[in-house]
Amino acid sequence: AYIVNPRTKLGASLNGERQMGIAAPDLDTAKISMWGGHRLQNGHSVFWSATGAQATSSLASEEFTEIQMRGSFVWAQPVFGATAQFGMGLRTRDYDVSPHSADGRRDDEISADLTLVFKQLDYHGFNPTVTIYGSQKNSNIALYESNKLGINFGIQSAF
Repeated sequence: AYIVNPRTKLGASLNGERQMGIAAPDLDTAKISMWGGHRLQNGHSVFWSATGAQATSSLASEEFTEIQMRGSFVWAQPVFGATAQFGMGLRTRDYDVSPHSADGRRDDEISADLTLVFKQLDYHGFNPTVTIYGSQKNSNIALYESNKLGINFGIQSAF
């Protein structure tokens, strides 16, 4: 990470992932990401990230290119007694080959989430969390379209 000033940080990463499938084809994915964060004068914080990915496989229909962007906002003051973060994301994924279309496949997804971390409830260094999320994925192939809405209850480290 590069600290631009006491309130602003920038960063970048390059990642590789290899999935070796037993019931699915192998998949190698390379990702490059850039991100930034800034604490506003009123104490609120904003974050953003942009990621590009390329996946290769022994099965052509599993190969894709992807672009993903995400932004989030963290309130300085507690919301419902918790640290609150709201985020939104956009992702597009292109598959050159699809068994369902001669034109390949393209998925476009938009997502939003709200996470509450209850820091005043500490149990052996862990805080409870609640995340409400939703997403809508559109595709040129109806089989891959989806709408999701959910709530997750979890814990995270207080450190």
